[in-house]
Amino acid sequence: MKKIAVVIVLCLLLFAVSCNGGTGDPVISGNENTEGVIEMTDNNIGYPNDTTGAPTDVTEPGPAETTEAQEVTGSTPSGFSFTFSGAKSYKDGVFYFGKEPLRLLFDAADSSFNCFSLKYSASAPLKCTAVYSIDGREISDVFWLESGENKTFTSLIDRYTEGKSARNPSSVTFEPMKGTNQTFSLADFGVSQREKCPGNEVFAEAFGIKLGIRLEWGGGISYYEDKNDGDDSISNLLNSHDTGRLVQQSYYGSSSAPYEPGTYNGTVWSYNPVQGGNLFGEKSRLIDYSIAEDGSSVHVKCLPRDWAKKGIYSMSYMENTYTIRDGYVSVDNRFTDFSGYIHPQSHQELPAFYTISSLSDFSFYGGSSAWKDLPLTVKSDLPFWGGNPNAYFTLKSKETFCAWTSPETGFGIGVYSPIATILLAGKYNYNGTKDPKADPTNYVAPLITKKLESFVPFEYSYYIASGTADSIRSCFKTVSGH
Repeated sequence: MKKIAVVIVLCLLLFAVSCNGGTGDPVISGNENTEGVIEMTDNNIGYPNDTTGAPTDVTEPGPAETTEAQEVTGSTPSGFSFTFSGAKSYKDGVFYFGKEPLRLLFDAADSSFNCFSLKYSASAPLKCTAVYSIDGREISDVFWLESGENKTFTSLIDRYTEGKSARNPSSVTFEPMKGTNQTFSLADFGVSQREKCPGNEVFAEAFGIKLGIRLEWGGGISYYEDKNDGDDSISNLLNSHDTGRLVQQSYYGSSSAPYEPGTYNGTVWSYNPVQGGNLFGEKSRLIDYSIAEDGSSVHVKCLPRDWAKKGIYSMSYMENTYTIRDGYVSVDNRFTDFSGYIHPQSHQELPAFYTISSLSDFSFYGGSSAWKDLPLTVKSDLPFWGGNPNAYFTLKSKETFCAWTSPETGFGIGVYSPIATILLAGKYNYNGTKDPKADPTNYVAPLITKKLESFVPFEYSYYIASGTADSIRSCFKTVSGH
């Protein structure tokens, strides 16, 4: 094999007060214009040997153009001392490294924090490990960086939702996920003390809509109330019985080696990142969140669990931006898989959508003339959807919305996923309850058939509205541009 090297540019600015603050250059000793790196610790999140799909290697400059970079010491503007090692070569602030990780070791960096942040450029995706301590116990926090120029990554620490803070950020390691040559430029690494987690659930509210986001369950939607419905007997229209309910992202991938499938309901279960958590009730991890000043929008990012694997996080990130608009909610989604697995074509839920049991009439448009206000199909007796071929409804037009409504009042909630081609719908243990935490629920997933691609972000949007089936349809017709 032809030997190639990977370039990594490292201009390190480390800030202990703010993930975004600080100026100045590190003070370096050793090789001129060179900087620091870290130690990596193994974690229970594993990878296949060949992470197919990552970008190809880059070419290392010739020996005459580079400076050997075995070990370099220095300090940051904030007073952090560090040692940098692991690069194969260096030129103009760029470090080339191969199969061995870059290592950044901090010397006695005893700062209290609950958030860390990096600003960087990378030629290929990287698996990274930050080492710090919580309650005197060393934590090896694995995270992933996308490739690209001038990127920013921010992460809350492990156990942030429990109110914990960390100390002693001792190291960060950057490990190549494919090939023998990578480039990486670290312009900023900082720690900060963000406000404590405001609780398990946060709310956005505007235009008479109240939206609840379950932070401890990866930031899925756990609450939707229409305060203009005039019905005091009902508030939350969504089911939040467990980590598999909510309105949330869920994707399906490989069930072949090197992936080791789990089992769910007696069935071999593929790689299945789920925003809320897994079937064992283990929660996904909150990575970041923000709430708009006017309270109308929430952004979340999580490290999801793998549904049928106990004690295992998936190797992916999910992000949502929820925005309440006049008459509806828009949800922008982003999913990035770092597993490196070769995934097959699979149905993908865009999104998984669970309502309270009392909204038992399911309406959708099954014709071929979109947004012409033609009659809707209404299903009142849908059975459980699992393993049921009759639970799939093929969509023949771009009018891809659907709604679950009450047979008594006609009021309910609907979802419009513009790129969907199929609806999968049904009821579970139906009893007509209005209790959002009850086991009985109604479900729909607007589906597409798609092969997940490792290291390639998948982005899409969907919309939620409440009212009668006709008013929900009218709202989505406007959203669609018709």
